[in-house]
Amino acid sequence: MKRLKAILECILLLGIVYLIYEIMYFAYNYIIFYGLQQGWELIRIDAYTHIGDIESMTLEYVSDHPLEYTLISWLMVACLFLIIAVFSKQKLSQIFAIRQMNLKNSLASMVIGIGLVFLMNGLIRFVSAATDIEFSYLSSSTFRVYNLWFLMVVVGIMTPIFEEMFFRGVVLSRLSHGFGPITGILLSSVMFSLSHMNLVQSIYVFPVGLLAAFLVYKTGSILSAIWLHTLYNILNIYLAKIDFFQYNSVQLLILMLIGICLLGIGLYQSEEHNVIETP
Repeated sequence: MKRLKAILECILLLGIVYLIYEIMYFAYNYIIFYGLQQGWELIRIDAYTHIGDIESMTLEYVSDHPLEYTLISWLMVACLFLIIAVFSKQKLSQIFAIRQMNLKNSLASMVIGIGLVFLMNGLIRFVSAATDIEFSYLSSSTFRVYNLWFLMVVVGIMTPIFEEMFFRGVVLSRLSHGFGPITGILLSSVMFSLSHMNLVQSIYVFPVGLLAAFLVYKTGSILSAIWLHTLYNILNIYLAKIDFFQYNSVQLLILMLIGICLLGIGLYQSEEHNVIETP
């Protein structure tokens, strides 16, 4: 019964997040459509003038500018949990597993994030070469549409904070209570991966979710996951911008070995301070 309750709670929470996301998506579409009709100068449509009707221009514009409504969606989710905390008289630190963490664990989390960047990008380049499937952290059009610093703030900092608070702060704790720590870590990582609703991205982010969940369980603080995820995103954005991983097979293997070593060092140096209750 406890397991069923944990699963249903997490599915309900994911459904609420998805519903908020869809509402923000359609609201953003309407705002852009209305703005194009009214000729708002704020909406830069120079690259879309070749498209005939306003409806098609709106869809194309929104497709190229996903970060705005994604960020608003996460802000709405954060407000929802703030309201829940107020009415349930729970502290935010209890809901999101926000606890102080020592410097050693903070540094270990960052080392793991760096190692994961090297390892995953090396693997992705090999898989891309073998399968002709294009794996890319960010497309070239993303850098054309968004300023680098905007990407750093929204994708590199804000998105990891919101995602970790939800998946490792809320979902992981519920699944760990229902299934135990190991199954909780695996299930929360799968949910995090599938929430991206893109096969390539799901494969790409699963190890991030797995290591982040393990660190939260080991250190007892969501801050470890936030450090890992934030550094992982920021480094990937910057390295994608400068096209860093254009190396031959031997060089990629060396980078992957460096990544594995950094992962091992980070995991070994992280100190155990588990406070997540288990059945």
